[in-house]
Amino acid sequence: MDEFISRQRKYFDAVKIPGNWEDSHWCADDWLEVRGVKSRQFPFTILGTVTPLPEKFSDFSKALFLAVHQQKRPKFAALNAYLIGIRRLYDVLPSTRCADPADLTNDRFHDVVERLKRQNYKNLYDAANCLEVLGSLIDKYKLTTQPIGFVSGVSAPAPRLRHDPKAEREALPSKLPSKEAMVAYAQCTNSPINEREEILLRIIDLHIALGTRINESLLIPLDCWIERDVRDRNNSVISKDNEEASPYTECGIRYFPEKGFESRVHWLADSDVPLAKRAVERLTFLTRNVRKTAAWQHDNPGRLWDISPQEIVPRSLVHRFVGASKAYNLDRLLRKLGVQPVRIVAREPEYLAGDVERAFMARRPPQAALKKDGKVILELHACLAIAFTGYFRFKERDESVNYLLPRLVSFTDISGALGNIESAESIFDRRRLTEADGSRISLRTHQSRHWRNTLYKLGGMTEIQQALAMGRKDIRQNSYYQHVALDTELKFHSAFVEFQSYHEKVKYLQAGIVSGRIRGALAETYHDLAARDPVEAEAFLETHAGGVHVTLWGICTNDFSREPCTKHLQCFDNCGHLHRTNDAREADNLKKLLQLNLQVLQKMEAESDVEAGADKWVEEQKRKIVGIRKAIALGPQVSTLNPIPVFPGAKGAATSIKAKRGSSV
Repeated sequence: MDEFISRQRKYFDAVKIPGNWEDSHWCADDWLEVRGVKSRQFPFTILGTVTPLPEKFSDFSKALFLAVHQQKRPKFAALNAYLIGIRRLYDVLPSTRCADPADLTNDRFHDVVERLKRQNYKNLYDAANCLEVLGSLIDKYKLTTQPIGFVSGVSAPAPRLRHDPKAEREALPSKLPSKEAMVAYAQCTNSPINEREEILLRIIDLHIALGTRINESLLIPLDCWIERDVRDRNNSVISKDNEEASPYTECGIRYFPEKGFESRVHWLADSDVPLAKRAVERLTFLTRNVRKTAAWQHDNPGRLWDISPQEIVPRSLVHRFVGASKAYNLDRLLRKLGVQPVRIVAREPEYLAGDVERAFMARRPPQAALKKDGKVILELHACLAIAFTGYFRFKERDESVNYLLPRLVSFTDISGALGNIESAESIFDRRRLTEADGSRISLRTHQSRHWRNTLYKLGGMTEIQQALAMGRKDIRQNSYYQHVALDTELKFHSAFVEFQSYHEKVKYLQAGIVSGRIRGALAETYHDLAARDPVEAEAFLETHAGGVHVTLWGICTNDFSREPCTKHLQCFDNCGHLHRTNDAREADNLKKLLQLNLQVLQKMEAESDVEAGADKWVEEQKRKIVGIRKAIALGPQVSTLNPIPVFPGAKGAATSIKAKRGSSV
């Protein structure tokens, strides 16, 4: 045990964790990925108290905690879950006063699980998995008299069925905003009551336009707007077919995804550009004074205002910076902070500027908005969503603003504005706007992300396009944000059943794209081509129209009336449903598709250095090309009567229930 603790002490020094080993709280800010200005700590205390763990068990806890970090490299939330597991083990030791970690046994681990069961603990499966990891580490380093050998036996909870119509309808009110709420928000955002409210409205505008997570929306940098001309493969500017021959442009916003913190650009749909552009321009203007103050404080460390610390200032001057409803309230606040007047002139107290500055310095939020591995990525004054402390106390007096303390607009500010905090007056409350049944409108920040992803799904975007647009690294997460009820999902697909042949279905799809009934990336590409080269557009449509679901590149055996395809337009990425026939047109389409994907791969490789996570998409594109070539090679081996699978050993779109659930830790 002593050798293990000694070794982990050296690791503590190597990681450069702030503070000392003996501290009861370890700061996570400088050695873990941390976003925002909120400081995060790991408490080595008895659960539910601020009492530090006994020294012997505390040293063991810290050493085991660092061993978890060495082995798994989890982020803050997961690492904290393991620490909670360690602290739970302390609670079940027979004698906590002289707790010896060497006394831990398999029974103690089961005691923790039984205690959580009695408490009806919601995340029992994850907590038990944490204990299994801790037990295996204890056994690995032989820290106890007898091996732990703990196996929880807790079964994974049943997963939510992906397309259960009843469950979908029950989930819609909580996952998606109502139509009335969105209409009410449109009224609010187009008629702000004052500039302070407009700051919140413009931040929410950006949040809706991007579909980002709320912490990503709150940490958008000032220089976020990107606008450039659209160019063809020869790097020539593509111009519109009008008198001015003005170029096509694309607009995007630079931000920091929560998964990894690498700066990336979210390219906006044309319909989102006016909303997002107005938000960026207005926020830049509305927050100019706050950023000016924050920038001055950044350039002058330890200072809050441009007044000499030795200067004596009257209360009226302090009142201009530190808002209070009445002068005597300001005096009371200063006394509470330990600031005493140096003299009283004509019944007005006067203070030493340095005393006032030091008092409020202790209340100043951190100057770093975003850190990674201890390095500052984004400073406070470089953020778009910034305001003075007290700026959004709409139910209180407007005078209660502290102009010495600039800070980031917080999650609480946005939640209050959207009506998700009962005690805060929302933008809807001020205008007396309600839901259809007269109840209070209450929106959650994550609802707009679900709403945006659902629109992408209904618009026909592919799974990869949705993952890229939503800033995801795991494409499988798309399904949890696609709230399309079964009857809505299949309304379009059911039309295929009415046709007598495959070619009739393709003609139906082609007609839908040409008429505009079918929308999405495929349809947009066709209409763009049709405006410039009708012949090329028709060739494109002939090759790709059937790929919406009934593929022209082979027979798909997935039954879309029961299970929407999770590999939509990704058939060649090892899909077990894809079968080849000897249809000559099918072979010709495959060859065209191969050439198109080779061109896409070439472009992706050329631009991969400017997009975070692009290497994963390049690898996926290469896999698809290998699959297409395999399908082409199978052509001579098949007959029309006996189609054969392209990937005989691969799984299909459907996944067994047991295989869907895994521990979040």
